Amino acid sequence: MFRLLTNRKRPLNKEWFFFVKKLLSYFFFIYLSKNKTMTHYEDVKRVAQNSTVDYLNARIKALEKKVQYLEAVIEVEILNK
Repeated sequence: MFRLLTNRKRPLNKEWFFFVKKLLSYFFFIYLSKNKTMTHYEDVKRVAQNSTVDYLNARIKALEKKVQYLEAVIEVEILNK
């Protein structure tokens, strides 16, 4: 990508640093402009909805099952040694 913007094959270290810095700041600007941040009130309102609570409870149950599965795998591996 650097070669597309300049005529050199390899940039100097200083040039490379400023190029990456400018590129990252551009992508960060695009990210902030597209992703509007919520206010605290909107976030609390979103989390208090029943669908969000149900989703979080389902995630907790899934993680608990995953932990039980991994504990069983570890136990079997220990017994097989």
